Amino acid sequence: MGMLYDNDYYNKNSRIGIALHKNYRDMGIGGKALELIYNHATKEMDMIKVYGEVYQINLR
Repeated sequence: MGMLYDNDYYNKNSRIGIALHKNYRDMGIGGKALELIYNHATKEMDMIKVYGEVYQINLR
């Protein structure tokens, strides 16, 4: 699951986060998902700053 949230269109910033099941870690999926979501935020939504979040489920 990946998402943009806390979108602030006035200041052009947002938060980005993904949650991966442990069976799908270390396969490059998370990095590709972040890249796609980040590109959408900057190109389609015109965001200037995108802050990353690490969810509890992704901590090792």
